[in-house]
Amino acid sequence: MVQGPATLSERVQWPSECDVQGNERETGQHRTAVLRRESDRQRLEQLFGWRLSAYYQRLRVYYRRWRHFLPFRFASWEGLFGTDPYAAWVREEARLLGSTTEVANRLAALIEQPTVSILIPIHDPHGPWLEESLTSVLRQSYPHWELLLGDVNSLSSIIRSVLIQCQSRDARVKVFSLPTPTDGATVLNHALSLATGEFIGLLGQHDTLAPHALYEVVRRLQDAQSDLSYSDEDTIDAAGRRSAPFCKPDWSPDLCGSSLYACHFGVYRKQLVETVGGFGAAYAESLEYDLLLRCAEHSKRVVHVPRILYHKRHSQHELKNGFPPLQGEGEKTPGVNSGGRFALLQQHTSAKRALSEALNRRGEAAVVEDGPIPCTFRVHRQVRGTPLISIIIPTRDRLSLLRRCLESIETQTVYRHYEILIIDNGSQEPGTLSYLSSISHRVIRDHGPFNFARLNNQAATLARGEHLLFLNNDVEVILPEWLEALLEHSQRQEVGAVGAQLLYADGTIQHAGVVLGMRGVAGHAHKYLPAKSRGYYSFPHLIRNYSAVTAACLMARKAVYEEVGGMDERLAVTFNDVDLCLRLSVRGYLVVYTPYALLYHHEARSRWYQPPRSAEVEYMLDHWGALLARDPYYNPHLTLEREDFSFDLDRARLVLREE
Repeated sequence: MVQGPATLSERVQWPSECDVQGNERETGQHRTAVLRRESDRQRLEQLFGWRLSAYYQRLRVYYRRWRHFLPFRFASWEGLFGTDPYAAWVREEARLLGSTTEVANRLAALIEQPTVSILIPIHDPHGPWLEESLTSVLRQSYPHWELLLGDVNSLSSIIRSVLIQCQSRDARVKVFSLPTPTDGATVLNHALSLATGEFIGLLGQHDTLAPHALYEVVRRLQDAQSDLSYSDEDTIDAAGRRSAPFCKPDWSPDLCGSSLYACHFGVYRKQLVETVGGFGAAYAESLEYDLLLRCAEHSKRVVHVPRILYHKRHSQHELKNGFPPLQGEGEKTPGVNSGGRFALLQQHTSAKRALSEALNRRGEAAVVEDGPIPCTFRVHRQVRGTPLISIIIPTRDRLSLLRRCLESIETQTVYRHYEILIIDNGSQEPGTLSYLSSISHRVIRDHGPFNFARLNNQAATLARGEHLLFLNNDVEVILPEWLEALLEHSQRQEVGAVGAQLLYADGTIQHAGVVLGMRGVAGHAHKYLPAKSRGYYSFPHLIRNYSAVTAACLMARKAVYEEVGGMDERLAVTFNDVDLCLRLSVRGYLVVYTPYALLYHHEARSRWYQPPRSAEVEYMLDHWGALLARDPYYNPHLTLEREDFSFDLDRARLVLREE
């Protein structure tokens, strides 16, 4: 099912692994849990001590912001008693996968059972680890595979005997070598020519596969009729201990341009790989990333398999010396083929060139800059022309907030082609009224009851700009290039909405994207994380896609905003921004989060926090229940009770029970 080249907007499909109806059982369970939480909140509000709880709420906020610096944490019972939920999951996983009979029954239920050819280029391996890698393929529960082992350089007699022994154990193993020492790309291209499978999978010589890896991949590929897939992964150390699970989102084109997150476990339709020209020798240190970029340009759909199927080898020496177990770091073994930091920087340079070439192929006016750590990037797009941006700011009294917001825009912003529309929702303080009458910006009066959606819609109809920027009156600009950082994505035809990174005044994150289903309907990703902390695989500091972003700072093209009818005024207080983003998504638009638009958000100081209204909660459950239960840009193994992207043992169990 190989497709010709397609624009990114033609490849966006929503949602990625389920239709809007979704899994009815999972959706029903989530709805019940959310409504129970809402009922408990309503009963609590009726208690005499509810007003006093405001002080408790403040203490809880302070704790969450500073807990990352504490020597102890009580974020969960697991943390209190020192139990690692992922270690517990590793101990349980084999049992949860089921008996041999259950596995056989699942295999028999597969309608299509294509052969997967696994390619491993061999180059000065560490013998015991290579044996573990080969054994992990031999132990696959899915039987229709072949293993092609190619010699990059002349192998020692010991390693060659290991390969020959593996070949003698199973006829599906093929060992070959080329006449002269060569590079990995040449070996992989020769293996590709020998492969008989409909799909090919790529495995590092020291890495291993979970026993059910090929079964899970084949099941997802035939369900989605896709051309390529990737899975979740974790890390194994020298002693074989598994840790550091990397639980990934579904296909995120912008995250793929920011990191190498989607390389492992990479499985590609062989015809597609041949169509794009095989493996590129020019990118020897980042062959998989270069292949992924080229294949994604020709494939209509990329499938994420939300299972931890790939175990990446890392040494304790590297983990202790600042080499995090990030996707795409090259094989670095202690004393054997250990390139250390130099090898990592080589891979970074190679991947950066591959990404730059991909942007050139697509005709995108952009440069690739270094990201926060090696093998991460910023695709910095050129702003086309000087389109007018209409900045819409609802307000009511609290003059100090509005004045600080406006002054920060006027004094800190480099991009000058903007207008500001202030929509005043019933200010009464004389100082505020005097200030509003004295400024040069347009002021729109609205004396009706507070309805955030209505206020913004009203201002949007009067805006003259090609792009609309919805901005709270309690934000403050930090980076002077914030408007360009939003505009470079808002101008992209495939993008519907763009959001910023927002910080509390103490330097912790208030918003770095929105996760559906978190604490009920939706919550902010990485909330309370110190902005200088790396966070979960550097996600807070990478341009990526989310299901939604907050309207405290949200940019969209006016034409797109009008296309979906603006914000839904039935959602007067909460979730109007989430609903807007989801309506954009179902039309095929991407929602982009960028950390390069950075502002302070003095959250809810103009209006004290108001919990979601029951009617608005039920509206979201009725309209978006399946997505709230399973956000495609958030992994089902991660917690919905906290914003820290921590592994959730109970949710992981549910993932396997779906079988």
